[in-house]
Amino acid sequence: MTCGESGAGKSNFLNMLILSLLHNSSYIEHLDFIDLKGVEISRYKLNNTSFTDNLEGVNDLLQELKNEMNSRFKQMKEKGDLIYKGKYRICLIDEIGTISTHHDKKLKEQIFNNLIELGQKGRASRVLIMVFSQKIDSTNINTNLLTNLQSSCLYRTSSQFNINNAIGLQEEIEEITRTRVQDFPKGRMIFKHGLTSEKILLQTPYLSQELQYDMIKYFRSWINK
Repeated sequence: MTCGESGAGKSNFLNMLILSLLHNSSYIEHLDFIDLKGVEISRYKLNNTSFTDNLEGVNDLLQELKNEMNSRFKQMKEKGDLIYKGKYRICLIDEIGTISTHHDKKLKEQIFNNLIELGQKGRASRVLIMVFSQKIDSTNINTNLLTNLQSSCLYRTSSQFNINNAIGLQEEIEEITRTRVQDFPKGRMIFKHGLTSEKILLQTPYLSQELQYDMIKYFRSWINK
């Protein structure tokens, strides 16, 4: 889970993360991108990626991922493995709050139920979910899903919901940062490790639009061969 207000550096981190995943594509079976705004991630249409920008497609994709997860668990059980030995299947969702604003209540419920199950059990099967959002209160993201997204990145925000749900108490954060989260410069974030709960202060680098396009062109030249 990555959260923070507009202009804090989330989009830059999103692109840096995607480019890193593409660089490590030999370890990844497939990358699934969900962006209901249909802008930021649509550039990354490569042979090992898929892009979804409508809610019906999101529901179908998550059901497919759940089926893949269960199939991997079956293989693990047959071989006596605790961790799936194959490649990763990774789904990245930009601005998950756009799902919550959709009018179809039943469809939203199905989507979040699938996300919760993937969050609960996906790690061992190497089916992973990465979520980006400006706000992580109950109106934007299901509380049960938030609980099962173990690792988190917190960028600049004045929302106490974001701070508490992503990292912890404000006092604990200030011991690490020596400043308030709402005063973070662009690109500054706290990373909380999902397994150890260790908290680390990081500064993510800036990638210009020109550099992003050059890198996308580079990856397209060999991934799409």
